[in-house]
Amino acid sequence: MFCPQCWANLRDGTTLCPKCGRPMDPVRPTFVAPSAASRSPSRSPSPPGRPTSRVLVGLGILVLCGVGARAVNQSQDRALPPPTGRPAAIHPAAPLQALTSPSAATTAVEPAAASAPAHSANVIELLERAMSAYERRRFQEAIALLSSARTFEPADPEIQRALAVSYRSLGWEQIETGRYEEAVATFRRDPGVSGGDGLMQAGLGYAYVQLRQDDQAVAPLLRAVELEPGDVRAYLLLGELHDRRNDLSQAAVFFQKALTMSPGDEVIKARVQKLRREQDQQSSFVRAVTRHFTVQFDGHENRDLYRTVIETLEEAYGEVGRALSFYPADEVSVVLYTGKQFQDITRLPGWAGASYDGKIRVPSVGYEQQPDVLKKILYHEYVHAVIHTITRQQLGGIKDLPSPRVPFWLHEGLAQYLEAGSERGTVDERLRPLAQRQAMIPLTVLEGSFMGLNAAQASLAYAESLSVVGYLVDRHGMYRVTRFLEALSRHQGIEPACQEAFSLSYDALQTSWQSSLVEG
Repeated sequence: MFCPQCWANLRDGTTLCPKCGRPMDPVRPTFVAPSAASRSPSRSPSPPGRPTSRVLVGLGILVLCGVGARAVNQSQDRALPPPTGRPAAIHPAAPLQALTSPSAATTAVEPAAASAPAHSANVIELLERAMSAYERRRFQEAIALLSSARTFEPADPEIQRALAVSYRSLGWEQIETGRYEEAVATFRRDPGVSGGDGLMQAGLGYAYVQLRQDDQAVAPLLRAVELEPGDVRAYLLLGELHDRRNDLSQAAVFFQKALTMSPGDEVIKARVQKLRREQDQQSSFVRAVTRHFTVQFDGHENRDLYRTVIETLEEAYGEVGRALSFYPADEVSVVLYTGKQFQDITRLPGWAGASYDGKIRVPSVGYEQQPDVLKKILYHEYVHAVIHTITRQQLGGIKDLPSPRVPFWLHEGLAQYLEAGSERGTVDERLRPLAQRQAMIPLTVLEGSFMGLNAAQASLAYAESLSVVGYLVDRHGMYRVTRFLEALSRHQGIEPACQEAFSLSYDALQTSWQSSLVEG
């Protein structure tokens, strides 16, 4: 049973929620689908209406409370996120939870038991089997059974809602494992069900976003916010899409809408402020478009440099593509700033020479006299863009969206390894004394962003990242490193991805790499 106030998962019979103190209603209806073994073929039929009520109460609880999508995998004392008064639009851990407020669930479920029409024995059997399949996370089977039940009762609203929940659960499960094409097919399979379901439209839009099919993503996301006006994440995705298209004004509109609904969210607030700074700084920028890149720059400051930038990036497109066997199909956005503009917009630490946050951002001051340094920086940031595209990472800080987790040491190590003029030859010598003293920073610590490090710490973090990636390429080949990225793109954790790509545990990878440094 679940607390209707804080959604804590409680033992049956609990009278007082230990987490929020709310008294439990002892007569609240619950449903457990009977197993096939417990149903005797020789039993006498139930009185008309009673099995129907029991099944519909179960389906109502399934539909309105979202119990089953993740509850079977959670511990007894772990609380689900509390309801916010609006639908949980996109939630990777429990895509069905909190579809309505607890009070709405109570008022909607209980009358169904009293007023539900009688069904035939065939329909009752199908509904019970569908509930059992759903609770075992066999969503395809549940959909097939519910679809069969709908052929007998095509206008039954409970069957329609249960179908929507099952499609939604299947689609988000596919998203969680990186199977975006399958998710699109699932969300589009039954337009009569999905077209009026805001959470399914949000899932469809997000799957398109991850597939980089931006034009297809806009319509379902707009439909999602129409059906679910409180869907903050759909507004954030729409903002991301327009920012990706360099439509900063429209992106700001959607992010501001999200901030209005979540005024205390510091991540959204920072994004709105950054967009405003970009609009102010880039209002007079000139745009140059090639087959693979869109470059924006201050026409007064960078009129000559941008040609060098475009030529260098096109070289990087070919060389990095050959190394990783991957060529992005979409244009990569690049923005050239003066040093002051770069600091004003990115707010990065002073040691940051450039950045990639969905766009390559480069402070171009002084590079006219340092073409080799500029080439190294452009290659480095372009590799980040390629890794982001391969793994389909979300870079916008949108909470609760399923997104692959790519460790920073891998990002930065590959970017350094593939940049022009890599310093791989000297970094191992620098790290050897640290490895001998067992004073290396563990890779687990280097999984997160380096932006909070001071200059000395950042220097060591970058050196270790380059060294471990160089070791992996030398020992296993670039093909295996690329396979590591592909495994991460399927939402695998670092440990199973290491096992798949290198036949090593994560700990064994770090141990063998550090041993190679000690041995020289």
